Amino acid sequence: MAGMLVKLYSQRKEDNRDILAKEGITLRRALAIDKQPIVNFISSQFNDICSGWVDECVATLYRQPTTCFIAIEYKKVIGFACFDATAKGMVGPIGVHDSYRNKGIAKALKPPCSAVFMV
Repeated sequence: MAGMLVKLYSQRKEDNRDILAKEGITLRRALAIDKQPIVNFISSQFNDICSGWVDECVATLYRQPTTCFIAIEYKKVIGFACFDATAKGMVGPIGVHDSYRNKGIAKALKPPCSAVFMV
């Protein structure tokens, strides 16, 4: 499988969080209390792609501040993005539910756009 890492320094800042908010999709930094819903989401949606994504994501939840961000609609996780999980300065794992793809959710979750949440 080809590498799926994203170089943060080569990404442009594009923000579509306002558009997503109008559709009822909120983006935020994950909290420890979100661990089980995130693990369930990754396991159900992406386990066939890479079973190690759960472990990488959980590792980011134990950092302060956490380096995991989630997209939520109707109190349900529909997407996630972690950075500095595999390597410092790299994005991944990242994933969005099949039904919500091509809306710009993944782009809104990954840094440097997510850096706004770090304040």
